[in-house]
Amino acid sequence: AAAMLFQEAGAKLCYGDSPTVWQPINVARVNGTAKVTESLNIPHADFESGEDVHFTGGKQNQSFRIAKGVLSCDGLISLAKMKTHSFTRITGAIKNQFGCIPGILKPEYHLRLKNASLFSRMLVDLNRYIRPRLCIMDGIVAMQGHGPLSGEPYPMHLLLVSANPAALDTVFSRLVNIDPFSVPAIRWAERDGLDHFHIDDIEIRGESIEALIRTDFEVPSIDPEGVSSLNSIPWIRNLLSSRPVIEPKNCVRCGICVRSCPVTPKAVDFPHNDRRMVPVHNYQLCIRCYCCAENCPQHTIRIEDP
Repeated sequence: AAAMLFQEAGAKLCYGDSPTVWQPINVARVNGTAKVTESLNIPHADFESGEDVHFTGGKQNQSFRIAKGVLSCDGLISLAKMKTHSFTRITGAIKNQFGCIPGILKPEYHLRLKNASLFSRMLVDLNRYIRPRLCIMDGIVAMQGHGPLSGEPYPMHLLLVSANPAALDTVFSRLVNIDPFSVPAIRWAERDGLDHFHIDDIEIRGESIEALIRTDFEVPSIDPEGVSSLNSIPWIRNLLSSRPVIEPKNCVRCGICVRSCPVTPKAVDFPHNDRRMVPVHNYQLCIRCYCCAENCPQHTIRIEDP
């Protein structure tokens, strides 16, 4: 629908995304995107290879490797999903630009930026560099709980549209009844100048926010500084923080969780290097990035609260 509207307005389009462990075009074929874009004669952009860019205005991150498909376009339209995330609380319009980083490089960011606060500030710098022209968030059916794979569908019946990703995520937060500043990305957006406005300063067109707030929408609680501050005391971290858990009966032993784990040695691996066995987590090494859960094709890994 978005593509058709932009084509009617005369725009020349391409599209793409960067899954962590899969080829982008293969994902597009599996989820149906490629069928739609082929019918509209929209080519697939290069989201596998990237170019290094220097961002002198970066507050925390002044260099990125951005997908060539992003750098070659005149403007970016960001299509985000309204959903929760066990690492960053919500994954909305701001976090959607992480899809502009080639997938193979994504685990490196989790390895270097080991808590939600550092990671979210990187996302704000990334948005300040890319400057998406428009953000469209699908909240018709949202996700609540321990997203992005262990969450549950929640019908919100909403579409959110804004030229400002921080403003959009602020409204998203209010709609699911949480303080926007409890989301690290929104807090850094305000501090680092991503044209963020407080909720009372955002011009709302369409329905009134107050009539649409859902008080029963489940959003994970996080400690933005938690992983790094507890790293030196592993038994406390294991006692207090959420953790990924593999359901053995559903595991097909594909090894995607092992491949997507960014730490060395791996925090999840096959016991004794035997691929016939179900991978096991070592929570002393786990940095709680949840890359294993996010990339598991069988939805076998759930997030457990101790």
